[in-house]
Amino acid sequence: MNDSRLTKILLAAAIILTACVGGSFAYYYFSTRGHEQAQASASAIPSASSTPTAAPTPTATPTPTATATPSPTPTATPTSTPTAVPTALPSLSLSVNSTSVSSINGADCQVTVSTDSDAYVSASASSGIKTWYQTGYLFIYPTQSGTVTITASKSGYQSSSVTIAVTYTVQTAVPTATPISTGSWSGTLAETDADLLQPNVVRDEDLTFWFRGCMSDCKDLFFDQASAYGVDPFLAIAIADHETGYGISDACNTNNNFGGLMDSNGIRNYGSKEEGIKALMYLLQVYKAKGRDTVESIAEYYCAGSSEWINRVTTIYNSFHQ
Repeated sequence: MNDSRLTKILLAAAIILTACVGGSFAYYYFSTRGHEQAQASASAIPSASSTPTAAPTPTATPTPTATATPSPTPTATPTSTPTAVPTALPSLSLSVNSTSVSSINGADCQVTVSTDSDAYVSASASSGIKTWYQTGYLFIYPTQSGTVTITASKSGYQSSSVTIAVTYTVQTAVPTATPISTGSWSGTLAETDADLLQPNVVRDEDLTFWFRGCMSDCKDLFFDQASAYGVDPFLAIAIADHETGYGISDACNTNNNFGGLMDSNGIRNYGSKEEGIKALMYLLQVYKAKGRDTVESIAEYYCAGSSEWINRVTTIYNSFHQ
């Protein structure tokens, strides 16, 4: 046998041997591995007596949510709140019987005013005019022409106003010998006092303008007692109207004191209206006997010469000259 053939035989034998060894190893490996897997499978199958335990459900790992970058919230343009329109209040009723009055030589003017009973009434006047309001009436005391505005106000209502034109005129006194009353008095202060006008109204006329309040029923008493004491009834009435505020003072209503007469204890008290009127007439009689027959000369004793008192009494006295 030559070397070449021997070599081939040995090579073939080596190949066969390698194949046998490799096959045995593969058989051993796979048989062993199969046996282990079978055992593992058998142990995983629960026995009939055992309670199957559920395999825990794997908790899924949460996928992180991407955080969105917040967009800036736009700032709202503030809307202006509309201003509430107030409900219009009803107008308060206000009326007068005349929107123009005339005064001769400063005589008082009276205007009737109509408005709600619980309304507040006020008056404003131009220079040279004074006013006084008593429920239902506005009294105007002018020393020159001008205007007076009267206003009524009340909660829950619009205020109402009325303007009154005031005309002031001056007339020269014309002395007259005609008796001015039915009494014995036949002279007046106008004969000696240049500022006074001769009254031309008479006792029997409607004189309610000068006899109001506590004086409303005293017209005859004034004229009768003036005649009895020999004094000017119109001077007495003018003084009484001023002192009592046209019959509204407490002294008049409580004490029957028509002249604001006082003593060391204060305001004098009289038992009746007649007594109070007699006291005023007696005082004027005393002044007359002492030659005090003008408003100014009477004022020196009556009220320490008050210019306001002189002006008011003169104005009221001149109002008797219509």
